[in-house]
Amino acid sequence: VLTAFLADLLLSRRFVNTTGRLRARHMRGHIVVVGLGSIGVRVVTDLTAAGYDVLVVEQDEHNPFLQTVAELDVPVIF
Repeated sequence: VLTAFLADLLLSRRFVNTTGRLRARHMRGHIVVVGLGSIGVRVVTDLTAAGYDVLVVEQDEHNPFLQTVAELDVPVIF
């Protein structure tokens, strides 16, 4: 059970990473936000609310703000 859980976790992260890269590859005229801290997530939220296409570059795959940008349908590259 533990092995299945770890495999699922690793594969789902790889899928999210790949999906973000694929979406980013086709984006044009977008804004890049580097770092998803308390200010970065506010910037992303405000920009998407204003109608801008946004891409996030983040180094922490466990960042607590990732759920927020996922709900906004903003791609993230790690």
